[in-house]
Amino acid sequence: MTWLDVLCILLIILIASVASWQGTVRSAVALVGFYIGGKLSQFLAERLASSVQWFATVDANKAILFVIAFTILGIVTFVAAYFIDQALQLSLEEVDHLIAFPIGLFVGIVLTHWFVQMLDWIYGAKPSFATLLDGSPVAKEMLTFKGVKKAIGLLFQWKESP
Repeated sequence: MTWLDVLCILLIILIASVASWQGTVRSAVALVGFYIGGKLSQFLAERLASSVQWFATVDANKAILFVIAFTILGIVTFVAAYFIDQALQLSLEEVDHLIAFPIGLFVGIVLTHWFVQMLDWIYGAKPSFATLLDGSPVAKEMLTFKGVKKAIGLLFQWKESP
């Protein structure tokens, strides 16, 4: 386990704790907003990176464009979550924070994935980062989700009944 793994785990736990504090509605809106915002930011960053000449490499331009787009969409997500929460005024009493924590874990995984993806864009060409990533099972999983995909495939593998 490397420092990158520890950072990923701490990010996930911190984000889940904040989500638990915020409640179920805000956490659910944040999960959807950050996932869609990340995908849209990635789409825009990959399309615009070659036309922007801020840095020497296209991947560095891609990373900074991603941060800019994701920050703007993240602010929109926070505002939308606040207004939806205020409009619904949904309260599940004490259970609200218990339900919000697992949702927050998913929000943490999504945000940590985008964080590791951005690091890969910036430092991916450096051999030292490739070595660090190879020695970091948590960070590598956050980047590729190979283990999750394999587990889902095994979970839904249909077998004939006897």
